[in-house]
Amino acid sequence: MSFIEQPNTIIFKAKGLLSFPIEVINNSNFITTLNLSLNCITEIPNVSFERLSVLALLGNKISFISEKQTKSFPKLHKLDVSQNLLSDISSLINLTCLSHLDLSQNSITDITPLIQLENLEFLSLSVNYIHSLPDGFTKLRKLKTLDLDHNFFETIPTTICECPLQSINLNGNSIKKIPIEFTKLQSLHMFSIACNQLTELPSFFSLLSNLNSLDIDHNPLTSINLLASMSISDLVMSDVLFNTLSLHEFVTLTRLRIFGGNIKQVNELPPIKTLYIENLGLKKIESIPECNELSLQTNGLTSIPAVNSAIEILNLKDNLLTHLPDMYPTLQRLDVTKNLLSELPQLHTSLRFLSISCNNFESFPNNITQLIHLRYLDLSNNKVISIPSSICNLVELEQLRMSFNYICSLPNELSMLSHLRLLNISHNRLYQLPPYLPLSLRTLLINSNHLICLPSIIKNIHLIEIDISCKSLVICGKKCSGINKLKKNTIVLMTTKTNNGLYSLPVKRSTITTIKRNDNKSKLIHPCNNTCSFGISEWKGNRETMEDCLCVIENFIEQGNHLIVLCDGHGGSETSFYCVSRFKETIEKILIQKPEAGINNILIQTFLELNKNINTYGIKDGSTCLCIFICDKKFYIANTGDCKCLLIKQDGFIQLTVEHRPVIKSEYNRIRENGGYVINDRTNGILALSRSLGDTSIQPILTPTPDIFIREREESDQFLIVACDGVWDFLRNEEVYSIVKNRIRSEPSDISSSIRDMAFARGSTDNVSCVVCKF
Repeated sequence: MSFIEQPNTIIFKAKGLLSFPIEVINNSNFITTLNLSLNCITEIPNVSFERLSVLALLGNKISFISEKQTKSFPKLHKLDVSQNLLSDISSLINLTCLSHLDLSQNSITDITPLIQLENLEFLSLSVNYIHSLPDGFTKLRKLKTLDLDHNFFETIPTTICECPLQSINLNGNSIKKIPIEFTKLQSLHMFSIACNQLTELPSFFSLLSNLNSLDIDHNPLTSINLLASMSISDLVMSDVLFNTLSLHEFVTLTRLRIFGGNIKQVNELPPIKTLYIENLGLKKIESIPECNELSLQTNGLTSIPAVNSAIEILNLKDNLLTHLPDMYPTLQRLDVTKNLLSELPQLHTSLRFLSISCNNFESFPNNITQLIHLRYLDLSNNKVISIPSSICNLVELEQLRMSFNYICSLPNELSMLSHLRLLNISHNRLYQLPPYLPLSLRTLLINSNHLICLPSIIKNIHLIEIDISCKSLVICGKKCSGINKLKKNTIVLMTTKTNNGLYSLPVKRSTITTIKRNDNKSKLIHPCNNTCSFGISEWKGNRETMEDCLCVIENFIEQGNHLIVLCDGHGGSETSFYCVSRFKETIEKILIQKPEAGINNILIQTFLELNKNINTYGIKDGSTCLCIFICDKKFYIANTGDCKCLLIKQDGFIQLTVEHRPVIKSEYNRIRENGGYVINDRTNGILALSRSLGDTSIQPILTPTPDIFIREREESDQFLIVACDGVWDFLRNEEVYSIVKNRIRSEPSDISSSIRDMAFARGSTDNVSCVVCKF
């Protein structure tokens, strides 16, 4: 038994319980707080809990609560039975002392019994199947918080306007209009109605004098008719359809976040603490209000006006800026990645973070070396030819990123940076490293240079990660023998030759017994003269562990047929490793057993079989999975998740897969039909995916069933690029196409390394895996 803080509090969370423990039943008359959440309990025992005040049973399998059971809790004040299987809640009428009730994520359609619970102050009915509220809902005269998000409301029930509500959540319904009765809610502090169908925010909203937070995100608003607001401090919106934004009379506004929409002109804004105006395509902004944090990322700005003296964080990524105004001493973080800058304005020593990657710098800006408190510097993907010796002035620098430049040598003074932990100098023109490097280094990325040897100092540095791939290195030997601190899980790839050709697998111990291979031939796969060459690049990025896994099998079953499998794990690496290590034998078995099914159906059956085994073995994490089977005349592609496959042709490119995101309408509808929901663009508020293998706790909301794509091969096909979201979230298809075309005579391994490293240069912090297949 677990007693927490007081002997009358018992917590048994996530213990795999099938019923109430005997210790709980024997002490039922003394317990005041009981938490049995995240178990497999199916029913509540008929035992009296005379003193119980708080009961948490979320995440169990309770489908019914009887009247007798509810009468066993005469003093219950807080009840959480969210994430269960309840549909009938009529017995809850007996819990008259309840002040807090959470019924979210069940299968409830009718809440009429709840109108008798007149002491309720908090009620969550999120993610159910509710279309309307009963007339008697007005009886809940103490109700302050009401969550009705992700149900099936088409109108706002006016009965809620008779309650003293302070917080209302109606996200994820189908509401088109806000009724005038809303003005009765004079105690309302927070109102969230994101992901609905509102086209107008009515002027009477200005009468809600206590409203502080308003979330109207993801609504097709054509107008905001608020004349002014003396109370709103936090406003969120996106996907709006109006063109001009003017909020200068919103004098209490402290945080404004706008992510996407049709706004083309931003007029005067009041002083504000946090301002995000992103992904709008703005060409110009007239003035910047006084603020502490400003993000104008992903617009079309060619210039910005003077910034104010209060600003501490400034994000101007992905614009068309050719120059910047002078900055004030308060600025601590500046990100101008992916612009057209060739010089920097005056900067001050308060700056801690500076990213100027993907610009037009031809030399290392001299004023950077005066930033003595700088900890992060990214100058990747420019045209810099050298690093000045004055780099030693940056005595607090922890990360230096200089990949994709034209640097031929490093200054000896680099060794004086005693706090430097990461040095990325990949994709330059280095022929040698300086004799000394900072002993503080933990990550050294020097791949894709012209190095022929490593300095002996390497053996004294306690490196955790090192990349020396794609280089001319011929002298390594004993000089690397001192690197004994490398973590095993950062050495992520092993390549061996088998009878089938190239077979690449992560170096990791498998806890599952390997099944002996069946050498019988499939009737569906025939030998051919289909020659391909492959290149693989991987890196764990800034994550603690590497959760991507991949394999490439040449001459799969028969000569000339090839198989690529890429898995991007989340929450761990067990699912991704299992899928990759067992994909070959699983598909071989099904090919032989069901040759009449066709390759497309066999791929689907392979995914489902792998997922069934993952459930059987009790693996808890999950993974995307992308499989490409290359035969003589066709590509067969099976995809679950958000990895992507891009076909590079002589005259362009074609994306061969579709990402499975919960914001896609068809995926969203399937999620809701299976009892799930989408919050913050994530399935059940957890994953930014709508399909995956594993993730057993939220299946069948997440389905393992892949999409199948079949494409006839053509003579103009040149490359297949297969990569995880660590690449595609930072590189557009056009940019990957350009990288490949600029290196068309290079080896596939060089191309895959360039794609991987360019993703890091653009700011990817995720695990990154990339396979390049050259025809």
